[in-house]
Amino acid sequence: MKTRVASLALALALAGTLPAAFPLPAFAEDKVVATINGKPVTDADLAVAEGEIGELVMTTLDRQAMPLLRFRTGDLTRILPGTCPCGRTHRRLDRITGRSDDMFIVKGCNIFPMQIEGVLMKTPDLGSNYLLTLETINGVDELIIEVEVARRVDLGDGRRLEWLSATLTRQIRDEILVTPIVKLLPPDTLPQSEGKAVRVRERRQL
Repeated sequence: MKTRVASLALALALAGTLPAAFPLPAFAEDKVVATINGKPVTDADLAVAEGEIGELVMTTLDRQAMPLLRFRTGDLTRILPGTCPCGRTHRRLDRITGRSDDMFIVKGCNIFPMQIEGVLMKTPDLGSNYLLTLETINGVDELIIEVEVARRVDLGDGRRLEWLSATLTRQIRDEILVTPIVKLLPPDTLPQSEGKAVRVRERRQL
């Protein structure tokens, strides 16, 4: 999905500083902006669907001295669906939610937070808030994933929570080739971040 904005710097600044409830303004169209998935790929055909979070990729249409062709900014955002409440129909960028290059290494494997988020967001019994902690336990680096469950999940149903934890552990291991420690939390347990969300916490003994 592509859109165009007049100033990428202005768009990113507004997307990162405006309150969440503030509608982003419309821009004149002389830059092409696309969002692609956050994995380390170069295939330009991997654009995400409208409304889904992806990496911001830009191509200028009028710059001659320093043209940019499919420039990967590394910033994670999404194209807001629908029209602006003010009535303008230009495409709008959401606020920046993170970086696609926030890679870390655990047990010799390169891991991107977006890989883990992709698994978590496909699970209906989970909420949208999660935290990845890198910690050294008994001399071994471990990946601890804390994720909130959806409000409809019965926290008293131990068998269901155990099944959900085991399923997530298996799916994430298949994705990143590292077996994580999954901790399911009640809703609203993890702190809410304004602007760029803090998803990775480094506590290893480096």
